[in-house]
Amino acid sequence: MQAYYIGLSSANDLNWHPDTGVTHHLTSDLSNLNVTVEAYTGLDTIRVGNGTGLNITHLGTSKLSTPTLSFLLHNVLHVPQITKNLIYVQKFTAATNTFFEFHPSYFFV
Repeated sequence: MQAYYIGLSSANDLNWHPDTGVTHHLTSDLSNLNVTVEAYTGLDTIRVGNGTGLNITHLGTSKLSTPTLSFLLHNVLHVPQITKNLIYVQKFTAATNTFFEFHPSYFFV
């Protein structure tokens, strides 16, 4: 398995960002796997834009809550070196029967 991510920077961002280019949900913060978590024993990596392969250390489920709804993200990969928590848009919308509406500086689910 390879998941692709466009870049790597120095500061971690704690927000979740929708991404149409990744192939898995990704987080750098192990505490985001707040429903289930298990050690990842495979050899797969997350390949970033410069070709570097980043190690996957855990796999789990995250619960994202809003004031009115909660969503579960299944099969989230914990990649400590990723600097943004990414939501795989296609997988999220298929699992939750929702859609994203993107605007220049914000989006709706």
